[in-house]
Amino acid sequence: MAGMSMKIMSIVLFLALVSQCNGNMCEEGDVSGLNITQTKTGRQVHGINEWQVDIITHCLCSYSDVVLNCSGFKTLEPIDPSLLRIQGKHCILKQEIFAYPLSSASFKYAWNTSFPLNALSARTACP
Repeated sequence: MAGMSMKIMSIVLFLALVSQCNGNMCEEGDVSGLNITQTKTGRQVHGINEWQVDIITHCLCSYSDVVLNCSGFKTLEPIDPSLLRIQGKHCILKQEIFAYPLSSASFKYAWNTSFPLNALSARTACP
């Protein structure tokens, strides 16, 4: 009986995740399945807070070349260009976020406060 309950819970969780992504339908450039969170790491760089940015998918789609709004973005901590490339007012995430729920990409930066990063576009691929 416990095995049956676990199967039912798994199905409900799967359906809940898929429903957050419009039934798993993605369109080119659709970023509605991405969630961006920022948390303090507890580390300081030259006396300034370090922040970790996590970009998480709740869909069954892969995301690549995610473009973030970075207008005014600053950091005292160098960011590895293989993770994130800053081009003027845009930042391009160079990590792929794979096609399964809760897959994520991340990078860190150091500044007094968190910066309001939001996804503008991305290349998507859905099963």
